[in-house]
Amino acid sequence: MMATVNFDFTRLRNVIKEKSKAKMLIALEVMEAEAKYLCPVKTSDLINSFTHIVEEDGNDILGREINNSKHAACVEYGTKPHVIEPVNKKVLAFKVDGQTVFAKKVNHPGTQAIPFMRGALLSKKMDIKEILALQ
Repeated sequence: MMATVNFDFTRLRNVIKEKSKAKMLIALEVMEAEAKYLCPVKTSDLINSFTHIVEEDGNDILGREINNSKHAACVEYGTKPHVIEPVNKKVLAFKVDGQTVFAKKVNHPGTQAIPFMRGALLSKKMDIKEILALQ
């Protein structure tokens, strides 16, 4: 006669999953701190628009670092030269050397990319790998 023993590993799987989520959260916080350091600051909008999400996708734990500022993508990737025209007013108003200037349109020369998100990931890549590999 043979004895059979059944094991339920559900609790162990849940503990491992929660530990993986915690490590992902720490990794995202490390990346976010670096992104804030690399982020250009003219106003607090960009630096105050960071958030992160840890989620499950089947057996995988996924982490997303997000900056939902309206101009985050323009800063991260830069912009090509473009024309700026008023949307809700008849003219644009802005300051140049402390003087208010009015214009019906502006030929913007574009902006250089400042990859604060990609830069943070590259800069902290080894730290993030170490965090995620911790037992």
